[in-house]
Amino acid sequence: MPEVAQQLIDLLDTLDEASTFCIAGEMAPVLPGLEVDGIGDVGLPIGPVQARQLIEQAEQAPYGRGEETIVDTDVRRVWQLEPVQFTIHNPAWDDFMAEMVDAVKHELGMDQRVAWDLYKLLIYEAGNFFAPHRDSEKVDGMFATLVVNLPSRHEGGTLVVSHDSETRMIDFGGPAGAYNMQYAAFYTDCKHEIEPVTSGYRVNLIYNLRLAGRKRQPTAPRNSENVNRTAALLAELFTDGPYDKIAIPLAHEYSEAGLSLDMLKGSDRSRVDVLARAAEQLNYQLYLALLTHHQSGSVEDDWDYGGRWSSIDEDDAEMDEVFDESMTLSYWIDAQGHEKEFGEMTLDAEDILDPEGLSDTPSRQEVHEATGNEGVTMERWYHHGVIVLWPEERYFRILASEGQAAALPALAELIDSEPDPASSEAGRTFAREIINGWRLSQRFYGAQSSHAVEMLTQLQRLADADLMNQFLREGMVNDYSGSEGALLSALCDQFGYASLASALTHFIASQVPTERRASLKATVEIVADLCWQDSPMTDERRTVCRTLAGELQGVIDQWDRHVETAPWLRDHETREGIVESLFQALSAIEAPGLLESFLTHALTDPKHYDLHTVLIPAAKTLHHEIDEQSPGAASMRRLLQHCMDQLRDLTKTPVPVPADWAQDIEIRHNCEDCRELQKFLRDPEARVHRFRVRKDRRQHLHRQIDSHGCDMTHVTERKGSPQTLVCTKTRASYERRQRQFEIDTQLLEELREMAEA
Repeated sequence: MPEVAQQLIDLLDTLDEASTFCIAGEMAPVLPGLEVDGIGDVGLPIGPVQARQLIEQAEQAPYGRGEETIVDTDVRRVWQLEPVQFTIHNPAWDDFMAEMVDAVKHELGMDQRVAWDLYKLLIYEAGNFFAPHRDSEKVDGMFATLVVNLPSRHEGGTLVVSHDSETRMIDFGGPAGAYNMQYAAFYTDCKHEIEPVTSGYRVNLIYNLRLAGRKRQPTAPRNSENVNRTAALLAELFTDGPYDKIAIPLAHEYSEAGLSLDMLKGSDRSRVDVLARAAEQLNYQLYLALLTHHQSGSVEDDWDYGGRWSSIDEDDAEMDEVFDESMTLSYWIDAQGHEKEFGEMTLDAEDILDPEGLSDTPSRQEVHEATGNEGVTMERWYHHGVIVLWPEERYFRILASEGQAAALPALAELIDSEPDPASSEAGRTFAREIINGWRLSQRFYGAQSSHAVEMLTQLQRLADADLMNQFLREGMVNDYSGSEGALLSALCDQFGYASLASALTHFIASQVPTERRASLKATVEIVADLCWQDSPMTDERRTVCRTLAGELQGVIDQWDRHVETAPWLRDHETREGIVESLFQALSAIEAPGLLESFLTHALTDPKHYDLHTVLIPAAKTLHHEIDEQSPGAASMRRLLQHCMDQLRDLTKTPVPVPADWAQDIEIRHNCEDCRELQKFLRDPEARVHRFRVRKDRRQHLHRQIDSHGCDMTHVTERKGSPQTLVCTKTRASYERRQRQFEIDTQLLEELREMAEA
């Protein structure tokens, strides 16, 4: 670890548990059962009538100046009731106060026993205030003042507490002040004031907090020197070090549910407080996150029992060799306590300051039984809360470098926060970083996913044609799913088709079969949507779409001429649906020449444009969707006629019934068993033959029968040694041809009815 990083960790290790000088919160209301002499019971919320009654029983509150206690309404203007003037009757109030004081202790990082003494009831009316001052020690051991706001509607009267170059403002007013039980606590050595109440009545119970059994009072923590030193070290780390971001482990362990600013334990509060104040000085960003360290590897031999393990001992298994490991950050919380949708972010081990502070006990581990050639393996997960920091100017680059899953939700959130997204320079900067670092989505055997639609949605909101062109050329060109066409059409309407024409042409021209991530079907879907979406067909749009369609025709020709070296990679790239999409698109842009050219190509390429799976389904669909007045009507009729002609040829002669059991198949292998199999196939009378041969020869016969497509079943008769392979001829080929003949006859009739309708 660099020396400056070690200095930062050493500094953080010196911090005690006290981190803040002032806290505020609210709790579910409990009625105190307040009874005031001369008034009687006082209900909540306190309304104007009862507030005036309280003031009638009260006196102007004094304040301490040196050894004196004086009344000066230029310094303090507020009404007070002494505890002897009122009573709190509800027994539950003591439990309520105990819970509140526990919350205060937790927030202030204290573990000593704290007692509370009721001091005064204060009533602020409009114009009342208290100038900046410090509280005096009213009882031995008093270290803080606790203000409990009784529900009462008012405005103004903000509590302002200042200490160690920091200021906190706590407002009990507004709608919440009329119904909620709010509280604030601050050390007595903190300067504080009450700003003037502007309307209504602010009514508070004031308590003195003291350490039970101790005379010496703690004071508010002073961390400004630590904050300044921390800021200097952080600036040096990010200026001279190799870091884009750093992670500092929290001292205590936290679960996903327990990781929050409010639930930090012990010295973690002061660590986060000092780092947050330093980050604010430097314009850095600070987050809490859950670090997950994942390892996978082999299990020590002691735990491998012949490829199995005992579930009782699984938790005790030890990892031998680590095959793979990763570190990710998730469950993000910003410095204000708000959750952030960053998703999972990778973390390099070098970015962790004080890695010794990470947990060395796995939160979970699993042992996996041996499979195939792989022995027993195990996985381990370690979880630890960390503080993550980076300079604000690196925010966009860091999120963009994590890929679209992390960056796009953050971009959407940023744009949501802008009153005018189209004028958001920050949004443009972030979007550009995302495009520059665009990662290809996963595709596997035709299953494809893409973040392109999400990105296009945000670019539409930013209304920036230059970014749109960049994304088409650098991001979406190799990362799309085919569902982007409708949104692209809307963007073309927004920016003008001509402004995106060059980038769209480049996109289509790039989708050639030699590009492994290219997809012909998805490309056709996108072009079809561009041409066919329900928006005005202007001359500009028609011209651009015709150019795109012409480019697509060249791409289709390349795909259909391409000889695939690994055909299993392209099994999903059939031509099903392509004819329909192109018919609709080319009809919409009134390009009958392009349509006729494509149709000629398809009708003369039965290898790719199969009659039954491609052309006939297209003819049925288009007959219902292409209007007779459409520019594509003539081509549709030509397609329909072609399908009927092909079906007539297929059905003009019935399938002949086999006269005997001979099969005209040439077995290419010439071993003794294959010659015997060939003789059996050619025999017109023999239907069953028995091969009594050892296992390897039976398996060889299996392969020959299956690879040559012989119409026969083959079953091993498990008797004797060697066992016998029983082969029985069938009429499978004839039955398949007969079924297809019947299907084709029915299809021809359907198409005839369509043509005559």
